[in-house]
Amino acid sequence: MERMMEHNIFDRVFDKTYGPAVMPYGRLSDAETIRVREAVQSLRQSYQPQYANEACVSRYHTEENRKAYMLAYYPYYVEPACRVVRDYVIPALQERQSFYPVLNLAFFAGGPCPEMYGTLKALRGAQLHDRTAITILDWECGWKSEQRISWQLCKEDGLIHRGDEGTLIYRCDNLVPCEQCMHGRNCRKRIQEQADVYFLQNYLSHVGPTEQETFLSKMRATVEQAKPGAVFVIIDLKYAGSKAIMRELAARVQAEWDVPAEVIGTNLFTGGAPAWSRCPYEMPAEVQAKIFRGDSGFMPKKWTRYYYLVLQKH
Repeated sequence: MERMMEHNIFDRVFDKTYGPAVMPYGRLSDAETIRVREAVQSLRQSYQPQYANEACVSRYHTEENRKAYMLAYYPYYVEPACRVVRDYVIPALQERQSFYPVLNLAFFAGGPCPEMYGTLKALRGAQLHDRTAITILDWECGWKSEQRISWQLCKEDGLIHRGDEGTLIYRCDNLVPCEQCMHGRNCRKRIQEQADVYFLQNYLSHVGPTEQETFLSKMRATVEQAKPGAVFVIIDLKYAGSKAIMRELAARVQAEWDVPAEVIGTNLFTGGAPAWSRCPYEMPAEVQAKIFRGDSGFMPKKWTRYYYLVLQKH
């Protein structure tokens, strides 16, 4: 049963994003194929900064780009989250508390939130909790349709159950103090006083050199405000800037902060090589035939290289 789900998530993402199949073949017209390829190209170019520490450009403001993200990236970012949650988060939570009647999960800069699927996939069978309270936060307001797809996938695969709840919060800026945000009061009660896991995946690549200190100050305040036992997961792609920010954060946790927290998992040191994960989902034949044909800029993606840092507050 689980293996079937592993191999059809890509196909379901395709159908839910671009419409259900009316016929077995030919779901994308020539005009649609051109639009999708243009959007994929726009996204891929935005993730190729000219200089080593330069931030990637955010191009999530158009519907076509957000839909293309679901094909070009969403299926590949489930596995890193699943691995990190399985290897570090679950043991850390279990050590702190044997059972959570409600497990509170907060996904910052979530976008369509493949990390939610990966987290819930890792939690399946762990017998760690009863219900989940999930909050997805993002600056971009347009992700609602894609977030709905993510929720549907989790529901279809038995990762979300009756009694679980989800909340979306938009205009959340990870570079602005919570006290200055209109959602500050809501987040304080729902997240800062309740969250067991804080998640931030594939955001640091969008933080420029002049914004790094602002981000680190915001992270310090977030850890300080969190409840004891809360776990913080940061995962990002193989960018020099992302690695530098995570390393600096780890160094401050270990040496400078008076906030009681520790590093419980990372691959930033011991050589600093990124982790590799292979996408376990099979790309639909039509997607490869029409979109990722192997020409320049459209090579099918199989592997994801990433760094991760997991903290826990005492």
